[in-house]
Order: sequence, then structure tokens, then C-alpha cells
Amino acid sequence: DNAPIDGEATAKHESIQQRQEPQQMMTMKEFYFTFSQCWINYTLAGQSTYDNCLVGLHGHVFDITDFLEEHPGSPETLLVNGGGRDATKYFEDLGHSVSARKMAGRSLCVVLDSACLRKNRDDYDDDELMVDDSYHSIHSYNDDGMRVGNGSLTCPITFCPWGLKHPKKSSLSTYQLQNHLLPLKRSKPTRPGTIYSIRKRLEEEQTNELKRAKDCFSSNGTASSSFGDVHIYYDPFLGKWRSWYLNGDFEAVFI
Repeated sequence: DNAPIDGEATAKHESIQQRQEPQQMMTMKEFYFTFSQCWINYTLAGQSTYDNCLVGLHGHVFDITDFLEEHPGSPETLLVNGGGRDATKYFEDLGHSVSARKMAGRSLCVVLDSACLRKNRDDYDDDELMVDDSYHSIHSYNDDGMRVGNGSLTCPITFCPWGLKHPKKSSLSTYQLQNHLLPLKRSKPTRPGTIYSIRKRLEEEQTNELKRAKDCFSSNGTASSSFGDVHIYYDPFLGKWRSWYLNGDFEAVFI
């Protein structure tokens, strides 16, 4: 029990001990902004099976379970590369048509984040903009510099309720939010606003934790009996990073 421990083993022991120690209690403000950045990967973790496949795209959640067989790619491709987490980068790297993006918004979205809706006029085609007689934040002018019409062209969702919502909730029907979920062209990931220091801390921790999880995943032989890679997410309630992967039967295994 008193045998000396080499430097590498000591560092590993200290690292494990630090991760097991209780995290310092966050203030409600810190929790709010932290949760806004990690809620998708936290709530979707492991939900990547034939019976239940959820993905995050541009800040919203889509249920693609019934769409697995209809997708041009194989169901396994979606399960391995997109299910159970934020798949925005994968979605945009492949590229998707305007019709595919609109279809996803109309038919597959189950949770939307109003902070990630399309809000800029440049995100819309002219026929998507609506005339609003009450608000005049965006005007339409003719060649003589005169405003056209009694109202102004404005984005349909500028004044929608705030927070996480079900897009088909009756109280939201007038906003037609399902039409404004995804950008209609290849875009950088849409993210809700937060405090810079919180976003930076989570990004740095994610990089380090993902490397650690992948090293452990490869060294213990788990990778040879799994589909895809290991995935990580931050649990904002416990203040800890966790990981999961799909086994050979496409079942989620949490580490």
C-alpha cells in the first residue's frame, strides 16, 4: 500500500480525484447560461436507436425516428453520425436542399428554442417576409426613398414568445414557427446567446474531456465492439462531463 507511485500514475490519480470531487455550486445566473449551451447534448444523450432517434440542429430538437427508413442515407448512418446529440456540423457539412430544410421544420421538430430562430431579414426570401402595421423596425422603400405601403416588412417571428417550445402548440400557431427553424442555405451553427466566459470554459472543457474519453475508449478495447465513436455531454445539474457510445446492437451504453 505504501509503494511509491510514478509521476504519470500520480497525475492520473489526481485527475480522476478532481473529476470526482463535488463541483462548486453555480449561481442561478451561471446555471441559466450554462444550461442554454449544453441542454441539447444533455437531454438527447443516448437517444439514437431504431425506436427513438432524436437529433439537435441549429439549437432545436428533431425526432427523426419515423424518418430513418425514408432518409436517402441508411438508417445506420443517421444513428451513428447524428442521433443522440447536436448534429448541426454533420448536417451542414453534407449540405441539404431548401425543401429538405423546410420539411424538417414542418414535420420533424419537437422542441424549438426561440433564441435560435431565424430573426434577420437577410435570412428570408422576400415572399417569406410579412407586412406588420404595428411595428416598423424594417421598412420597404421605393426608388424615390419613400416607404411603400401602410406597414413595414418584418420577420414573422421577431415578437414570438421566449424559451423552449413545442412548435405545434396552439398558442404559437399564429407565428408559424416551424417555418423559421433552419437556415435555408449552408450556415454556421446557430447558438443561443450566453456569457463569453461560460461558453469559453465549456468549449475548453469539452475539448479536453473528448480527448480523454477517446483515449480511454480506444485503450480499453471498447472501440472494437461499438459503432461509431464515443460522445460526451455536460450534466449541468451534477456539474460533470459524461460519455456514451453505441454497442454492436445499436444500444446506448453510458460510461
